Amino acid sequence: MTPWLEIASIILFASCFLHLSESIDFNITSFVYETKNILHSGDATPSSGAIELTRVDHLMRVGHVTYSDPVQIWDKKTTKLTDFTTRFTFVIDTLNQAHYGDAFSFFLAPFGFQIPSNSAGMYLGLFNTTTSNSPLNQLIHVEFDAVVNIFDPPYTHVGININSVGSVNSGFWNIRLHSGDPADVSVSYNATTQMLTVSLSYGDENTSTNLSYKVDLRDYLPEFVTIGFSGTTGLLKEKHILKYWEFSSSLKSEQKNEEKDNSKKRKLAVGLAVPLCVLVVGAIIIAAYVRLWSKQS
Repeated sequence: MTPWLEIASIILFASCFLHLSESIDFNITSFVYETKNILHSGDATPSSGAIELTRVDHLMRVGHVTYSDPVQIWDKKTTKLTDFTTRFTFVIDTLNQAHYGDAFSFFLAPFGFQIPSNSAGMYLGLFNTTTSNSPLNQLIHVEFDAVVNIFDPPYTHVGININSVGSVNSGFWNIRLHSGDPADVSVSYNATTQMLTVSLSYGDENTSTNLSYKVDLRDYLPEFVTIGFSGTTGLLKEKHILKYWEFSSSLKSEQKNEEKDNSKKRKLAVGLAVPLCVLVVGAIIIAAYVRLWSKQS
């Protein structure tokens, strides 16, 4: 086969294949500076395959770890909500202190959300004196709070919070017994029942915390959000370490459905085009061979 025929056949075959994008679904078992789609701000720094969110050589610190792409929680066109599940493993190290704080949180906020000014300590790295109870907030988070503040239940706790530092539901969490221990957490949302469910475990049913709350996310969150973690210290300190994170959601918007239909049409076109490509290339080769044979005869 002559060089130009080889090039033509390669181009024809290459043009028959299309790249199909994937939905958001990730699993991160080790964190480094180059970890794809992961942003860290404030104090947050990768270290030994994990991310340390707060420095312990200073007080009043905040660190964030976030996913870089927008996550669609609901579809404005159809008003459909997504199911989602996130699992993560984190460690709080109280540094052998009698008193420590403040908190670690998983949050959903408007896309592009940044660390607010003056948000350390009891404001969880998510609010400040101006925004802590503002009706303009669009923020839902699950907190793991090692300090009892005036707006908290009378115990260290896991809490579900909506637009506020105060929890709408909470469960007892004994961090004193688990300093330095990896905590495995699952946070899931069922779009049909509108139940947000949280489960924390240290590998023993007797040390697990489970809670849930019914909430229509469309009432509190924009269509697209930033997801991530916040760690903060106040006048007390502790280490917050993220070791593992996975997330998946199920929403298929109208646009995605249209893309899926178009994809089916493209696949049908590809199914027809591939044999056509073969026939065309074969015809070119045969014609060239016949012409060359005729000249030699």
